[in-house]
Amino acid sequence: MPSPLDRDPAALFPPLARADVASLVELSRDRAEDARSELAQHLVRFATADAALSDDEWRLLDDILVRLIGHMETTLRRTLSERVADMEMPPAQILRALAFDEAEVAQPVLSRGQGLSDVDLVDIVRRLTVEHRMAVAERRNISAPVSAALVEQGEAPVVRTLLENRSARISRSTFRRICRTSEGDADLQKLMIARQDAPRNLLADLFWAVASEYRRKILDRFDLDLEVLKRRFQEGAEDALYELQADPVAAAAVNTLRDQPVYGQSGADALATAIRSGRIEAVVDAVARTARVSRETARRMAHDESGEALALLAKSLGMQKTQFVQLFLALDRVRGGAPKPFSHADNLGRLFDQIKWEGAEFLMRYWADPSTVKQTAH
Repeated sequence: MPSPLDRDPAALFPPLARADVASLVELSRDRAEDARSELAQHLVRFATADAALSDDEWRLLDDILVRLIGHMETTLRRTLSERVADMEMPPAQILRALAFDEAEVAQPVLSRGQGLSDVDLVDIVRRLTVEHRMAVAERRNISAPVSAALVEQGEAPVVRTLLENRSARISRSTFRRICRTSEGDADLQKLMIARQDAPRNLLADLFWAVASEYRRKILDRFDLDLEVLKRRFQEGAEDALYELQADPVAAAAVNTLRDQPVYGQSGADALATAIRSGRIEAVVDAVARTARVSRETARRMAHDESGEALALLAKSLGMQKTQFVQLFLALDRVRGGAPKPFSHADNLGRLFDQIKWEGAEFLMRYWADPSTVKQTAH
């Protein structure tokens, strides 16, 4: 089978000027390295020009360029990559060759080029360099398998770039891996919390690992408006509830209304009594019983000095703001905390006001039994 390099350039590329054709004919017959390099330069210059080529002409040019790519310098290959990256239907062979090239060359086609398959992208992610992975993480509409391959490598800069890419599709299992590896990395935690597709049950787990400012952002994600559901449920509007069950979030909210434990004043009183005892273990016991959480979670809540954990419990118990502030300040003394300025009480009050009952109820139920709110992952 004859090589495309043996074809007459005049027949392949009618738009070329006569002088160009003559020089290309001579170069195509010369097997020397310098001649091949010069031919490659001519063809890349032609490919990156604005000349309109038919599909057949592009296929021929694709076949020739992929055979000459080894004769091109890095700068020339990068120029070609920039051109191919902007094409709606790029020639397949040269596209793939450029994607597997060194990072400087591959970056344009990896970050924005069309036509690369998920199989190729996953292969590139797993075999090549962190620079290649960074470029892939910037692509629009990355599929879930490609996102999973990017996160598998455990490179924080790549994961950050992926999370910043709002068009990237990320599966629940990949989010779970990100959540596990984000401990101690405030940037990753912030980006994960900001993603609207982050599973809410994972954000509930992340609550304990993040700084106070990020905890409040997590709480903002749990602001479910249940007033309409509550009213319909109380009126016995079963037809409306049946329709709402099609929505996982609404279904979980309805189940919350049906099964909600009645903590009420008895729970608040038990907590207040434990705090007045002056024993932190009594407080842990009271939190565990009242919130129906494990002792480990109860201990975290009792020792949480930021105030969010106790505010969540207080809000879910139906406490008033002044009652919460008094209990928290008393608990702080039980923990042996240093005296706080008067402004601290105001800060606690604002914190309590910022937390909505729906968000507090969701988190408390999740910490008590994650399976009850598993459906509300997004």
